[in-house]
Amino acid sequence: MKKPSISIIIPVFNGKGLIDRCLSSIFSSNIETSFEVIVVDDGSTDLTEAAVGSFPCKLIKVKRGGAAAARNLGIRNSSGDILFFFDADVQLKNDTIKRFLKHFSEDADTKIIQGRWDKHSPSKGFSCRFFLLKYTYN
Repeated sequence: MKKPSISIIIPVFNGKGLIDRCLSSIFSSNIETSFEVIVVDDGSTDLTEAAVGSFPCKLIKVKRGGAAAARNLGIRNSSGDILFFFDADVQLKNDTIKRFLKHFSEDADTKIIQGRWDKHSPSKGFSCRFFLLKYTYN
């Protein structure tokens, strides 16, 4: 079975102090399938572009339109079978994407996985530390 390709979409506005840590965490992750990273610079006036330029990702610069518009533009420019959205201040653990992909491969009905990390969750399991983990649509 062919592994799905993924597109990681990151909207950013004036994130020069954050985006490099985010991208470093993505590119040092254990991603076992083809992937692309698309950063949509939503009108930054700092050195965000220079920070993004040191990573092998697609940079799209636009006038300020907000995070939702930036995400939508990222979608239109993506080629992956599965889309991941991260904010510029997110730093992934090495196996985060691998664990999300596992849910898609184990349950063919999964269409969307949405999460909000809770480092104070009483359960230490990956799935339990995310709220709103899985939605399926018929």
